[in-house]
Formats: sequence, structure tokens, C-alpha cells
Amino acid sequence: MRRRVTVVTIAAAVAVLLLCAGLIAALVVGVLALTSPVAQAGDAFMQALKERDYGRAYRLCAPVLKEGPCDPADLSTLIEERALRPDTWSWNSRSIGGDEGSVEGRVTYANGRSGDVAIEFVRMEGQWRVAHFSLR
Repeated sequence: MRRRVTVVTIAAAVAVLLLCAGLIAALVVGVLALTSPVAQAGDAFMQALKERDYGRAYRLCAPVLKEGPCDPADLSTLIEERALRPDTWSWNSRSIGGDEGSVEGRVTYANGRSGDVAIEFVRMEGQWRVAHFSLR
């Protein structure tokens, strides 16, 4: 009888652990799905910089970023003179809160140097636009 109770207890503990693991996995998948729009917007911006398509990168920016001394030529100068053209990147943090979002991660530049990248977004007319970015 005691052996049966032990087996039942172990089986119940395993079931609870599996349920918890399943809930955690579902939560992670849900968060990733909810925040994928900002990750995709970050990828689009970084890809434009990588390809030296500064006009496209500029069009992905919000008016708040465009109000500063920033046009495609300024963006080109900033990226090229400081050797900040990205080659590869990955996001280790992404978030969305209302009409604001952000991504943060690591970047490897075309010259082989590594650093950090952070991009803040605002949602405008259903599109995520770059409000601020930092390449270090």
C-alpha cells in the first residue's frame, strides 16, 4: 500500500511539473508573438543600415527623430564616419506598452567590432517607427 502511495505521489508531482513547464512555454511563446512586431521593425531598420539604404532607414523613422538634424545624408554620415554599419544583430530584450515599444540586443559591425544596440519605437497609423536608436 505504501509503495502505491509513493508511485501516485511521484506521478502527481511529475504531472504538476509538466503542467508548469507547459504554462511557462505558452507564456514565453505568447510574449514573443506579442512583441514580434517591434522585433520585425528593428530588423527592417538594421537591414536598411546594413545595406546602406539610408533613404529606406529614414522612412522607417518617426517624425520625432526626423525633427533633429537627421535626413538620409546625415544618417549615412553618422553610420559611415563612426563605423557603425551593422553586419549581424540579435535581440535579447523586446517590449511593447501601448503605442511604444523597444528592442535591445547585440550587434556586430561590418568592421568586426561588437557592441550594443537599442531602438525605441512609436506606433503611428498602425506602423512601428523608430523614435530613437543607439549603436554602441
